[in-house]
Amino acid sequence: MKIFNMPRGAGKSHRMLYASEFHDAPILCFNQSQKDTLVEKSQMYGINIPTPITVEQFITNQGRENKEVLVDEALLVLESLINHLSYSKTKILGCTLSDEKNSELCRWIVNNTVSDLPLGVLPTDEDDDKRIKR
Repeated sequence: MKIFNMPRGAGKSHRMLYASEFHDAPILCFNQSQKDTLVEKSQMYGINIPTPITVEQFITNQGRENKEVLVDEALLVLESLINHLSYSKTKILGCTLSDEKNSELCRWIVNNTVSDLPLGVLPTDEDDDKRIKR
């Protein structure tokens, strides 16, 4: 699993669209509005993606036949899943995320400053660039 942890507006959803096209996997969205936005963006950029699915569709089995899925805005999807499954009786107070691929980098950042990083330690998007050919 690849984690795209970037600020708002930095291209996370755009990357998801390309990954969806490349893997032919739908994107799991937290609601219908997000789904509609992703469909509009894919059409605007000329990216051919499978129809995204919402948490509600996923819970009612309309999206579970997919063997692979991409998750856009994972924390909102998690919150939506828990709200649906608990009938809105459970509130998430906090959560953690681990990115095993970049754990060495994370340990370095905790103990040092980014400017102290040795050359070649910062992760690149070369893996995605090699896989996603346009």
